[in-house]
Amino acid sequence: PRQDGSLVAANMDGATNWMAPSYSPQTGLFYVNAFESYSIWYLGLTAYGKAEGHQGGTAHDFWSSAKLVALDVETGKPKWTRPLGDGGTYSGVLTTAGQLLFTADTSGNLLALDPATGDTLWHTYAGGAMNSSPMTYILGGRQYVLTAVDSVLYAWSLPR
Repeated sequence: PRQDGSLVAANMDGATNWMAPSYSPQTGLFYVNAFESYSIWYLGLTAYGKAEGHQGGTAHDFWSSAKLVALDVETGKPKWTRPLGDGGTYSGVLTTAGQLLFTADTSGNLLALDPATGDTLWHTYAGGAMNSSPMTYILGGRQYVLTAVDSVLYAWSLPR
């Protein structure tokens, strides 16, 4: 950071943060939610002349776009990328042995995707931001996907 500001092609959280990625042995792909963004970083000094803020300065994001990236674990190169909308999503990613990938977009839609292509198989608006990672469990022989959306916990399942 500089006192007059530096344009940086990343936000202050980096390209990705605490959102859980996922790996599918069936596809050989590693899935991660990431940000493409631009920030202005500037050096702020305290009254004592020391640098303040995050990483020795302060950042102001002015544009950000979220995306889901499927990386080939053999080459490290993207196999496909799916835009998730303007802004950011802190949703994690879950892949299942049943060939499903779960995540959320920036509009609050829970997405069930084809992990090989990123194509939408199902989606629903859950009423807010899913800033957590989906998880799955089996109860009574039936599989559920659990998501936390704002202050509501949803358990999703296929109809019997």
